[in-house]
Amino acid sequence: MRLITKHKWVLLLLFLLTLPTVRALAVPGFYTSHDGETHTARLANYYLALREGQLPPQLAPTLFGGFGFPIFVFIYPLPYLLGSIYHLLGFSYTDSTELVMATGQILSALVIFLFFRLETKNSLTSFVASLFFTWAPYRFLMLYVRGAFAESFAYLFIATSLLCLNRLVHSKSSRWIGLTGLSLAALLLSHQLVSAMFLPVLTWYLISKLIRAHNRRRILTKVFLSLLLGFTIAAFIYLPSFFERRFLRFDNLIDYYQDHFVTISQLIRSPWSYGFSHQGLLHDDMSFQIGLTHLVVVFLSLLAVIISLSTQRTKFFRSSLNTKLLLWLLAFFLSAAIMIQHPLVELAWKHIPGLSVVDFPWRFLGVSVFTASMLTAYLLKKTKNNLIIIGFLLFFVFYANRNHLRINQTVEFSDPYFDNYPDTATWRNEFLPRGRFSNKWSGIHGHFDIERGQAAIQLETSKTHLLEFSAAAAEPTEIVLHRLYFPGWQVFVDDQPLSFDSDQLSVTDASVDVKTDVDRSAFIKIALESGDHHVSARFLPTPLRRLGFIISILGFIITLALIAFPRRFNHILQASKLL
Repeated sequence: MRLITKHKWVLLLLFLLTLPTVRALAVPGFYTSHDGETHTARLANYYLALREGQLPPQLAPTLFGGFGFPIFVFIYPLPYLLGSIYHLLGFSYTDSTELVMATGQILSALVIFLFFRLETKNSLTSFVASLFFTWAPYRFLMLYVRGAFAESFAYLFIATSLLCLNRLVHSKSSRWIGLTGLSLAALLLSHQLVSAMFLPVLTWYLISKLIRAHNRRRILTKVFLSLLLGFTIAAFIYLPSFFERRFLRFDNLIDYYQDHFVTISQLIRSPWSYGFSHQGLLHDDMSFQIGLTHLVVVFLSLLAVIISLSTQRTKFFRSSLNTKLLLWLLAFFLSAAIMIQHPLVELAWKHIPGLSVVDFPWRFLGVSVFTASMLTAYLLKKTKNNLIIIGFLLFFVFYANRNHLRINQTVEFSDPYFDNYPDTATWRNEFLPRGRFSNKWSGIHGHFDIERGQAAIQLETSKTHLLEFSAAAAEPTEIVLHRLYFPGWQVFVDDQPLSFDSDQLSVTDASVDVKTDVDRSAFIKIALESGDHHVSARFLPTPLRRLGFIISILGFIITLALIAFPRRFNHILQASKLL
């Protein structure tokens, strides 16, 4: 708090200079983008799921025809939760989407300044470096071209995690173990792929701090505890993501990274456009440039390292500034190289575990932007805040990005449009259950069909995660519920639970009807004997998800306790010889 108070005027100026980066979001209505519409549809469904009483949301109420699309079991909830709060406050769905992106953009600039200030002990250096983190082509690509609602928001928690990690290294208080764990959890719950890309970056930063640290064991212990808390809080999403993804079509559909590498020339300069990344290198219609001014910083940093090596030689590594410049230059070139179309790079993507989960290699542009920002901070410190260099960099970081701060065209979407959005809000329908034959959802109406027999049905409760009705069956009857089977569904007939694959409960395996083009596969089918029955179908947590919820709640409580009562935990950790 003292750091914020001390630099309030710098933060105010930085806030004013960051506002232009989100000004185009304030246009009336919405705007065309790659993913803006689908993210807004997800936000609307998250809000509707909360209103239905799903805590936490798991099934999307309207997506994929309203058949119980299990997208929220797996994806990052934090940006949609914030968007739901904005909507609850009276903003439209589209305005809420734009507000979440603007929140992430502005706050990330302010928080990253505080991090750089702690790192360099210089306000002017930190001010310029934070602008380089914010005023970058890829940041604007996420906002105005891709409409990458969650990915752009997650950059806020890259900044908070770095800030907390810095304090964790230098502070003796256990409070920073909790705050770092909370920041890491927020990052993990904001975007899985951004987390996967930036956890190695955070590790790289930690290595840079450990090189000259004397209490490495103590630091590593605190970092381990923070990381443990972060993953503990995020367990309710990550346990299903790791162990229940096999029930989806996900892994069979997310396999296209090899089509989206880029060239060195594209990283240096590629025309700004609002189209898509296409297969191969010849027909891309979006920009993959790192930023000309950012590349100038990289070049000057490299030049500074070469000069220092040639003049200082054996004394080079005695300077922590030289070491940091060298480390972050290496990080920059690694982040750039991993995106380039080359046989060795393709081999790395094929064999390094987990790397292929990043569906578009050019997402590492965000890492390149961050490493260039780190280089900006260290380079300016090395040049002792040379005003000519600072003026040059500031002018060109604004000038080079002047044409990136605009939308393509305005489009209007009403709230009722998203309240009834029937598609999957995904690119390849990757969150469909494996048992679903196709991605067709149209042509099916109501909550159930009578497939065989005859029964009078009285609907009592109809929610995405709960369907209750009474059935007076005149003869043995088979009823198909229009709910996609996914682990978690439980059916009770006359208060007695039924087991799947029994004579009474099964999953439809019918393929697409050639005549009607309607797909009825992967629905829940119930067989009833003649007579009066009460049927209740409920989507409940699986044992794994229930375990994840419990772990997350316990982790959150422990983290809050660490933040609120750091002295008590200091005594506990010291008594246990963990610190």
